[in-house]
Amino acid sequence: SDLRRATSVAAAPPAGPTFLALTEDVQAAMVADGAGDDARAYAVSPGAAQALTRHPDPSAVAAAVALLLSARRPVLVLGSGAVEAIPAARALAEALELPVFASDRTQLRELPYPVRDPRYLGQYGDDAALAADADCVLAIGVRLFFPFSSASTPQLPAGAKVIHAYPEPQHVGWSIAPDVGMSGDTGAVLADLGAAVRAAGGLAPQPRAERIGRLTELRARYAVSLQRDRTRADEAAA
Repeated sequence: SDLRRATSVAAAPPAGPTFLALTEDVQAAMVADGAGDDARAYAVSPGAAQALTRHPDPSAVAAAVALLLSARRPVLVLGSGAVEAIPAARALAEALELPVFASDRTQLRELPYPVRDPRYLGQYGDDAALAADADCVLAIGVRLFFPFSSASTPQLPAGAKVIHAYPEPQHVGWSIAPDVGMSGDTGAVLADLGAAVRAAGGLAPQPRAERIGRLTELRARYAVSLQRDRTRADEAAA
């Protein structure tokens, strides 16, 4: 069962290496013929990945959309798994006028969102002020928070509602209990949330206008912060 679980985690999008630790008594024990067949059969082939897509619970999706539509200052934090679902991520951010952050460097394998998109505000925590007033944090494909992060890693804004989606269910609520938690493949979560937003009628004109104004302000502050960092780096290099 441990080998089967490790194989499942390694094959689930985004596929990657998985570490399986075995105690010495297990390593020294005899293995019956065929004991590993079920593990090999459980591996997901590229052609079968689409058929085995794991979608989140519909009731959790509905609860998450209700929070996102009622919030005044929501933000979206994406992990590297979203790199395979960038169109869905952009569609959701556009539908809800969400500022978008990438997860912090300890979790980042690939950038999950186009950096030139006007909704992108860098990595979560690089400039804590950009998310300090958020009243709802939608974190998809991100562990809250990665156990090897330093104590300086920003926690959630005070009083913010938390919506947490992650492919591995054991990491939902691992250290922070979300207001809405769900497990599913990152692309499926993004697509299902987007569909639910459309089914709910989307944002009303007034909240949309307010979010657009806030996003414009945050993007301007991010540009100033980015230029300041570049100047500092150039001076250090000189």
